[in-house]
Amino acid sequence: MLVGVLENVSDLKYLETYLDFILIRSKSFSAYYNNSFSIDEIINISKITSKKLILDISLMLENKDMPLMNELVNKTKDLNIYYLYMDLGFFKILKDNNIESKGIYDPKTLITNQLDAKFYLDFNMLGVGISNEITISDMKQIIEYNQNKIFLKSFGYHQMFYSKRKLISLYANHTNKDIKIDKLNMYLKEDKREDFYHIYESERGTLIFRPYVLSYLDEINELKPNFVFLDDIFLDKGTYFKVVKLFDAKINQKKIDYDLDSLNLKLEDGFKFKDTVYQKEN
Repeated sequence: MLVGVLENVSDLKYLETYLDFILIRSKSFSAYYNNSFSIDEIINISKITSKKLILDISLMLENKDMPLMNELVNKTKDLNIYYLYMDLGFFKILKDNNIESKGIYDPKTLITNQLDAKFYLDFNMLGVGISNEITISDMKQIIEYNQNKIFLKSFGYHQMFYSKRKLISLYANHTNKDIKIDKLNMYLKEDKREDFYHIYESERGTLIFRPYVLSYLDEINELKPNFVFLDDIFLDKGTYFKVVKLFDAKINQKKIDYDLDSLNLKLEDGFKFKDTVYQKEN
């Protein structure tokens, strides 16, 4: 099932043509976004689309978040809305409301083998997100072992770091520099590397993304994850819409008059064909 991101209500008609699930990012609980919605806006969107919605809950939660989080679940649990979450504290809220089967647990890089995935799925979760830092062969093994209940980020910039600290602001304070935070257009560059890494700071922390786009378009029909997620962070709408159409064509064996290379994205294989290697320090 194809999962894509809604940035504007006006985009619904296009996305409904290709997607099975539409992911919506929340103003209060999404770690990053190009655009986001309030609880009431999300409820209204659920009423004007026949598609299933997935609400992104990707922040690391704190005790102070619980009242609003419970309000969110109480207002949405009886609607055609599912939940994608990173913090296991949110699973407890779903379980308390007897809707744990409406949640997908996605801890980003932590699920790297079939037994870990099965452990969480045994708690009656709808799905589990697996790491993008493992090989294609490992992914295939996890997906086949777990009855195809796997959520895979199949396209987009790979999140490699998340801290609750506001790192750009801390750096600015430490160096007495006046730095204007522009969430979608800030980069890190190491002295000895040429790559530019997207760095995204909000009121709830800092995220860093790898400097290239990771795509599983060529492998998606081999892998066959149940949830094929296409992320749009740092992409313009026109490019993202073309990506959605490409994946739909690939999965459903349709002909299309352009390919991924024509979109002029910086694409790399990442960990697809090479195991992660940790070197011991002397």
